[in-house]
Amino acid sequence: MIKVLHNPKTRQYVQFKDWVFSSWIPWYWDNGTILTIEDGLIHDGHENFGFDFHTLLSGPGDAKYSIESSMKVKEAYVVLDEIIKANDLDVDVVYRMGINCVHPTVNNLPAFEHVDHSFPHKNMIIYMSDTDGDTVVGEDRHSPVEDEIIIFEGKHYHHPPTFGRRIVMVATFA
Repeated sequence: MIKVLHNPKTRQYVQFKDWVFSSWIPWYWDNGTILTIEDGLIHDGHENFGFDFHTLLSGPGDAKYSIESSMKVKEAYVVLDEIIKANDLDVDVVYRMGINCVHPTVNNLPAFEHVDHSFPHKNMIIYMSDTDGDTVVGEDRHSPVEDEIIIFEGKHYHHPPTFGRRIVMVATFA
C-alpha cells in the first residue's frame, strides 16, 4: 500500500533540492536498475534500463554501491528528519539514502519488480522533479507530483519518464 506524506518544504529541503538540480552534484552511471538481472534485459514487458545515481548513504551489504557517502549526507539527514517529524513517523534506523535520476528510455518499459533489501524495511520516495514515471507497489500505482513524498513496503517498480528527468530521493528505513 502506498501512503502519501506531507512535505513541510522547509528551507533545508529547498536548499538541498537546489543542490540536487545544480551542476555541483556528482552523478554516477549504472547500466541497470536491478543488480541481479542482466543490464539492458527486456522480458515480459519490463526492462533493466540504466540510470544516474548519487549515493548519500550506502546500504548494508550493497557492495556495488560502495562509493563513500556523499558530502551532503548530513543535509539529507536533516531533510529526512524534518519529514519524519512532520509526519509523526516511527523510524529506528535509516539503511540507505540516495538520489536517482532516470531519463526517458527508447522502449519506455517499466523497470523489473524488486525489493531494495533482503530484510524487512520501508521505502520513502521524494519526487523532486516535475515529470511522469509512475511507481507501482502491488495493485497500487502512484503518479509523481513534484515535491510529493510516498512510503511503502514490499516489491515495487517504476516507469521511466516520457519527458524530462525523473529525479527522486530514495530512503530505506525501519
